Amino acid sequence: MRVLPIPFVTALATALCAQGADPLPPVNTRPNSPIPAQEMPVVGPSSEFDVPPKFISGAAPIYPITRLRLREPGFAVIRFTVDETGHTRDFQVMKTNYPYFASHAIIAIQKWRFQPATKKGRPVSCRIQTPFHYRIGR
Repeated sequence: MRVLPIPFVTALATALCAQGADPLPPVNTRPNSPIPAQEMPVVGPSSEFDVPPKFISGAAPIYPITRLRLREPGFAVIRFTVDETGHTRDFQVMKTNYPYFASHAIIAIQKWRFQPATKKGRPVSCRIQTPFHYRIGR
């Protein structure tokens, strides 16, 4: 039986805020491992909130086994809403080169938790767009 190396998934949060926020650096992580807490830029005007949402916890997506066996890299760009409670919803695939890269990203994002964006001290929902780059190797 041949054992394949554990792939690394790079989850890039390079969404651009309407005000032109700097993209976040790539996060290299093993599938299903935690992603470090960080602030994610949002899609939409900054007038919708005073404080942007902050990523609290979540795991990287699983590498689709069919692409892993073929050792093929891929990507998915997912747009979603972080609601007033910090949960994710309303997923939309913006772009992908293989449907399962997108579906595995959505499955992971569904378990992510955020500190919600706030407007005048009250939690508000906002949209985030996050690209995922799947790569095999180190």
